[in-house]
Amino acid sequence: MLGIHAWNNERPKNQCSSYNVYSSIRVMTQNRQISKSSSLIRLFNTLNTPLLLDDKSFCAFDETNCCTEKSEAVILNPHSYTISYFNLIDFLLAKGGKWDYEIPFNCANIIVESEYDFDFLIPNVKAIKEIIEEYCVAMRLTKSPPPKEVIKETPTPSIYLVTATHRIHSHLAYKLGSAMILNSKSLWGYIRMPYVLSYIKETHRKEIADYEARVVKNPSLKLPPLESYTDYKQALKEKECFTYKLGKALITANSVRGGGRIFAYLQFFQEVRKLKKEFRGKRK
Repeated sequence: MLGIHAWNNERPKNQCSSYNVYSSIRVMTQNRQISKSSSLIRLFNTLNTPLLLDDKSFCAFDETNCCTEKSEAVILNPHSYTISYFNLIDFLLAKGGKWDYEIPFNCANIIVESEYDFDFLIPNVKAIKEIIEEYCVAMRLTKSPPPKEVIKETPTPSIYLVTATHRIHSHLAYKLGSAMILNSKSLWGYIRMPYVLSYIKETHRKEIADYEARVVKNPSLKLPPLESYTDYKQALKEKECFTYKLGKALITANSVRGGGRIFAYLQFFQEVRKLKKEFRGKRK
C-alpha cells in the first residue's frame, strides 16, 4: 500500500485555514496499523510506512487522531480543530516492485525502470482542459474570448444590448442545467460531465469576479436591472423551465458541506425525477 487519496471538503471556521482543520483514517492489517491525517484540501497522502495488506486488513475512521505518520498538509496552530468524518476517495496499491527511490537534491531526473513507471496513470490534464474549453464554446456555455489585440474596455459593454432572456441564460443555474441535459444523451457525455460542470462553475466564478472588478473601476459598466428590459416578464418564465431548475437543484446539493453531502446528492436525484415528472405532465 503506497498512499491514501482524500478530500475533506468543507469551509474552515474563522481564524483557520484549510490546513488547520483535519481528521484521520486508520488502516490495519494482521501485523501492523497506521494512522494518517488529511486536511480540508484534496490530497494524495503518501505512506512512509510499508504496509502489506492481507485478508485481515480493514480501514476505519480514527477518532483519536493519534497519527503514526506526519501529514503533508496538516499545520497545527492554536485554532486547529478536528472534524467528525474522513472523506476517502481511493487507495494506491501496488504489488511487489521497488518503491524506495531517493529524491535527488541536485534537480537531477529520477530514472525509474519501465516496469515501475506508472506515469500513464496520470491523465493529460492540459489536453482535457482544451477539449472541455472547445466543447463549452461550441455549445455556447461560455463566451469565446476575443483576440488579445482587440480587447478594449468600452464605456458601454455589449451585454447592455442583449435581452433579459439572455441575461437569465447567463446564470450559473441555466448553464449547469444546459450542460447536464446535453451530456446526458450519450455514454461519453456522462463520463465527461463532471469535468464540464466543474469547468463551467470555475469559469462562471471568474467571469463574475472580472465583472465586479470592472464595475469598481468604472461604475458606468454596471448592468441595468432586469426590470428595465422589455422582455422582462418573458425572461422570468425561463427561471421556471426544466433547464434552470435542474441547474439550481445541483447548486443546492453542491452547497452542502461535510458528511451530509451524500444525502444532499440523493435528494438531488429525487428532485431530478420530480422535475422530469412535473414537466412531462405539462407537455401532455
